[in-house]
Amino acid sequence: MGSTLVNAELGAGFRKNQVSDNELSYTKNRRDVLQRLSWGQVNEENYYTFLKTHFDFGQLSVHPCLRLDHMTFGYVEHLAAAYRSLQQAETILSPKLKASYSPGRKW
Repeated sequence: MGSTLVNAELGAGFRKNQVSDNELSYTKNRRDVLQRLSWGQVNEENYYTFLKTHFDFGQLSVHPCLRLDHMTFGYVEHLAAAYRSLQQAETILSPKLKASYSPGRKW
């Protein structure tokens, strides 16, 4: 048989997007705004962490991975008479499994 080689990688990060003057409008000839339906600011945040592992059994390699994401989506509507902020958050756990087999040289 032989020995098993194991590697692991742990990481984390974040991403933030802020888009101002996001607009949905009726237009004429793509340039003239006839009516604004929505006009506001979009805020998106994503915080994540992951664990990647690699098990090497000689000809067989197995790569189980796990990623945790927390995403927040926000929108502030500028056209509303009263201040209106909409926000939604979600957290998701994403597993992943990859396996590969390398046949011997005689194959």
